[in-house]
Amino acid sequence: MKTVNGFMSNAKEMIKNPLGIIALFISLIYAIASLVLTVSTSALSKNQNWVLVLFIVLFPLIVLSAFIYLVVYHHQKLYGPSDFRDENNFFRQLSTSEQREKRQEEVMNLLKVENEEKDAGDNDSMQEVKANNGDEDKANNNGESVLSFIHDNAENIISNLSNLGLLTEESVLRLLESELGVTVRRQMALDLGSQTISFDGMAFKNNKIIGIEIKLFKSGRINMSKVLDISNLVEKILQSKRDIKKFKFIFAFVSVKPFINKAQIEKAINDKLKTYADVDIRFYNLEDLGIFVNNNLVEALD
Repeated sequence: MKTVNGFMSNAKEMIKNPLGIIALFISLIYAIASLVLTVSTSALSKNQNWVLVLFIVLFPLIVLSAFIYLVVYHHQKLYGPSDFRDENNFFRQLSTSEQREKRQEEVMNLLKVENEEKDAGDNDSMQEVKANNGDEDKANNNGESVLSFIHDNAENIISNLSNLGLLTEESVLRLLESELGVTVRRQMALDLGSQTISFDGMAFKNNKIIGIEIKLFKSGRINMSKVLDISNLVEKILQSKRDIKKFKFIFAFVSVKPFINKAQIEKAINDKLKTYADVDIRFYNLEDLGIFVNNNLVEALD
């Protein structure tokens, strides 16, 4: 009797979730098939017994295939109503390797943006030298010396930028923790089928999911491609059919030098997202965060 009561108690919990219903269904089918096979052995022919045996063997494989398909392509259908009471169930922390890859990508993006700006500045400088002095060799030598320095110190530059990025993120997240009065989880991810959306920080307050992304710049000029990246991130959340009203996004831009196009970027983001997403845009200088950068690191990217 206790066994039956225990089973019924577990069954009540299991039917709250689609996965539990599948498990109960499989158990029921197996129980019926086993009962028929045991009781009716003498009444069934050999071929009929083989049909039951094949069913018992193949049925779990069919269910497993269907389950894998649902997990990969339609995982939202596997959640029960009780799972949606706590949004924490849908987020996880990035693995060590994922964090490392994300950090490397951010450093490479920072170098790419800064080098594009540097190249544009170098071209202007070279043209100015040619116009004023007619000294093309001097301009070429200046460019070569910069490239040589970066090449010789590339490993140190990347390491220092990575450390600067970590320090910047931690400083901004602590500032937001104090301001919002919440605990911010670091390096969180939301898995959406075959893709993963990552956030530098994640907090939960008043039934709101607060996703925090921090972008570091050196020159003070924010590339418009960052606006597109931010827009794509929000679009992915929207396309996942999750309730966008439950999300609040904080995008923090941090720069070594004073911002040049702050108003332009703020307007571009608001024009794209403000109509359907709760977006908060922050701008910080490193000095505001109490971070002072080694001049050698700044000069290496100038």
